[in-house]
Amino acid sequence: MDPALISLLEREEYKRLSPSSIATLLELQGAGLRNDTAWLCPINIFAYWTMLYASARFTRWAFGRSSPAFRGLNNEQQKTCVMYILNIVATTAALAVQLVCSSSLVEDYTVAGVRSVFAAGSLINGLYLFELVYRAMRLQMIIHHLATVFIICFIAVYVVDSLHPSIIATSYIWFFQATTEQTIFVALLAYRLKSSHRFTRIMLRFSAVQTLVFKMASAIGLLVWYGIKQRHNTATAFDKAYAAILILVLTVLMCTQFYGSWIVWILARRLERRQKTDARVLGSNTSSLGELFSPSVDEKDGLDLERQMGSVGILAVV
Repeated sequence: MDPALISLLEREEYKRLSPSSIATLLELQGAGLRNDTAWLCPINIFAYWTMLYASARFTRWAFGRSSPAFRGLNNEQQKTCVMYILNIVATTAALAVQLVCSSSLVEDYTVAGVRSVFAAGSLINGLYLFELVYRAMRLQMIIHHLATVFIICFIAVYVVDSLHPSIIATSYIWFFQATTEQTIFVALLAYRLKSSHRFTRIMLRFSAVQTLVFKMASAIGLLVWYGIKQRHNTATAFDKAYAAILILVLTVLMCTQFYGSWIVWILARRLERRQKTDARVLGSNTSSLGELFSPSVDEKDGLDLERQMGSVGILAVV
């Protein structure tokens, strides 16, 4: 047997794996999976971008035909709504692929499962890179997207370079930072398209809490997993770099998440106050017609708030 393989199998972390998991990792090592192709996957990514572009064009055309509220938005707001739909579809697909390889959490690896982890990462990376090009974005969101792309690429290279079994499970936990945000896009789309105030308000509040809880759980899981499985990995430069990158990237992602959830919660409160103000105006017998149809102070505040947080787009980071 190749001396390199013997050295690999003598690692402490391999001794607790099942024979089938060890065979899977050895098969991946011999399949030509290298760190210069595993995360770039240029043909697949370009095909994916083509699909996203075609989907964006079709979605915008469909909304333009069916939604008066959508037609009333400016160009950038329409692009934002389109990206909400693409984010819902792509992150749901990534979550489904991720769940296929749930056995990775207990370090039971199969070739299909490990490739599913890479596929989920490619879906998220391709989506975020496309969004960076497709529409104007605020600095907070750009930082979030670039941080996510970076950590997915780093872990992919880390996996194929070291074949540490625990890193595959780490990538699985990391992806929950990006694949559990569907509710926020539904809420923001409802807000943009002027859906029922009650439904929009409930969805905004629910999504603000749900995304924060899920992201915090993912962050805690990563730290616990690192403490249990990875803190003793110091043999390579990747091992040492990951310890610092874990804290840095998690801090960036959680800061954007806390800020985003706070903004969306405030937006729900403003929407509720606006609704109450409109109800008082409608119920007043002394209101003038001009007062009835002029924007309330709360509505103006809500619009200012929306502009402040980048057309509510900051929550694409959660």
